[in-house]
Amino acid sequence: MRRPPRDRLAALLARTSRWAIRATGSGAGSTLPGRLAEAVAPGVLGRATAGLRPVVLVSATNGKTTTTALLAAALRAGGHRVLTNASGSNLRRGLITAALCQGDGADCAVLEVDEATLPAVLDELDPDMLVLLNLSRDQLDRYHEVHRVAERWRAAANRLRPGATVVAIDHDPLVCQVAQAAPEAVTVGLAGARPSRDGVGCPVCGQVLDQETELPGCPACRWRPPPRQVRVERIGGSVRLHGLGAHAEAAVPVRSPGYAADLAAAWAAAVRLGVPSDLAIRAISEVRMVESRWAQVRWRRRKVRLLLAKNPAGWDDALQTLDGGGRPAVVSVNSGIPDGRDPSWIWDADMGRLRGRRVVASGRRAEDVAVRLVVAGLEPEVEPRLEQALLKATGEGGAVDLLADYTSFQQARRLVGDG
Repeated sequence: MRRPPRDRLAALLARTSRWAIRATGSGAGSTLPGRLAEAVAPGVLGRATAGLRPVVLVSATNGKTTTTALLAAALRAGGHRVLTNASGSNLRRGLITAALCQGDGADCAVLEVDEATLPAVLDELDPDMLVLLNLSRDQLDRYHEVHRVAERWRAAANRLRPGATVVAIDHDPLVCQVAQAAPEAVTVGLAGARPSRDGVGCPVCGQVLDQETELPGCPACRWRPPPRQVRVERIGGSVRLHGLGAHAEAAVPVRSPGYAADLAAAWAAAVRLGVPSDLAIRAISEVRMVESRWAQVRWRRRKVRLLLAKNPAGWDDALQTLDGGGRPAVVSVNSGIPDGRDPSWIWDADMGRLRGRRVVASGRRAEDVAVRLVVAGLEPEVEPRLEQALLKATGEGGAVDLLADYTSFQQARRLVGDG
């Protein structure tokens, strides 16, 4: 199908500006090209992705970049040519950039979408599937209360066309209720998992949920989550999956509940979309690292492990990947615009789990982090400069865990490399 003249101009502008940004070393060119294209041809995103099938949108507070990469790998194994925004640029302008600069030859799309952006782009993209992982407090200056985001998700799910499916992680009650509003749903749950601190209340009436059953229900209004269709079990360094008429097992590079849930959601989505279970799990297992999450990098005779921890739920999950050996840690928080300017989330993160380690507070909000660490019973050192913080934490050498918000994480990738 021949594109309208404005769309062709928008694509040319996007590709040229992306090339110029990358050629001059000014950045990745994942956002500005989309912004310029939209200014020239409003609505270009929907037209650029028209004809791609399936279109899958992946959204969550945590885990969407990983799940998007895993699902894209599974669909490629199933013979698809996949358009995806692998860099994680998940606002509207990032989606446009991906569609115009990388979409040639694709027959389907797997796109990571910011949780606040999802309802706005859903109508334009007309997805075949939503993969929804979790909702928790994050960037309160942008999203306000998480229940408001959940309400918008439910309204969006209710607008899906007949036959469209929501794949939902069911140990998050807010996500469960969204799935109940969809035309069709596949529920995925991790055995033994419990709702996060933002999911202890009933999504309908707010009453504290009954935690005595595997899928907590409401003793007041009798709300119940739908039956679990895919069950996930963590066994040492592996996960086992049962459901949708198939079974699968895979070793995981990261021993955390979050990664297990991300993997399971990607597998369930791929199987639902027709990829044979064995092909899907094999492709997913071969993805060992996504955008440097959990990477261990050698730098100046030291080993630096990169852990993204940008909100309380992500912090809890990152801490579960740490060894018990007590290696030093650097906690870096910038609270830049991409992170959200409100750093109050650090008071909900269980910083006390770092006791017994040497800890250095870093980033633009190093002093705020240090106060939180002191209240948690630690005696942190303070060094706002990330490079110096890593050197201070490791002394003459050794290994260090870096727990960083988004902009700190990207700074660390530039400093120490991606492994």
